[in-house]
Amino acid sequence: MVISVPERTTGWQYADLPAAVRELSDDFGVRVVVDGPPSSLPPELFETQRETAIAVEPMSKEQIECIPEFKGFIDFLKSRNLVDPVWGAHLPYIRN
Repeated sequence: MVISVPERTTGWQYADLPAAVRELSDDFGVRVVVDGPPSSLPPELFETQRETAIAVEPMSKEQIECIPEFKGFIDFLKSRNLVDPVWGAHLPYIRN
């Protein structure tokens, strides 16, 4: 399960996640991926000794198109002439 965490809002120190992640993991056996900026994630989220932190930096279009798992998606976009509109949208994690 992926939980997306936005930037912190004024008046909030961190996103309120540790209890939710712990319950999903412990009670339901769900593997949880928390996607968010480090400044929005509370330190308690990284103190369980069960976590793995992965930093994903922006990637170029060429790098993304070389990922084998994305081939079907890229082929779909190309077959429908959607490559330019998708890349033109300047998705936040794509470096042009």
